[in-house]
Amino acid sequence: METWIDGYNVIKRKSFDRGVSLEESRARLLKRVGARGKVTVWFDSKDSKGASSESPSHHVSVRYVVGSADEAIVSALRRCDAKSITVVTDDLGLAIRCRQLGAAHQEVDAFLEGRPRIPSTSTGDSGSDKPRPTKSEVEWGLEQFGHLDDDLKGS
Repeated sequence: METWIDGYNVIKRKSFDRGVSLEESRARLLKRVGARGKVTVWFDSKDSKGASSESPSHHVSVRYVVGSADEAIVSALRRCDAKSITVVTDDLGLAIRCRQLGAAHQEVDAFLEGRPRIPSTSTGDSGSDKPRPTKSEVEWGLEQFGHLDDDLKGS
């Protein structure tokens, strides 16, 4: 199983960028994930020329994507065996798309704390046995369409 990390999502979510440069925040993240098996960290970039691709471990690779890392992750999942990939992000839109393509999803805190991943929603068959959406996915969907009462949040 390989892990793909939505780099800036993790950096912003966990405040790896607090009080340091962008380069230092990327280094903090790469150091943190260096002992997690085979990991690819994806970063958005305006220009790939200025980005260093050095990593602290031979198990970690870094992909600087000109444009959207989210779109690059989804595109790459379409071209590979997505069932062998876990995508780490708190971006629910990206998480849902990745799970639909067959990849597993893991929330940032769960990954950093070593908790289990959320399996894919893709079953490869008629879809009758698809797992139910997570509570956070349901809440996100309801918030998007304006049907979540304030007193229901967090219950």
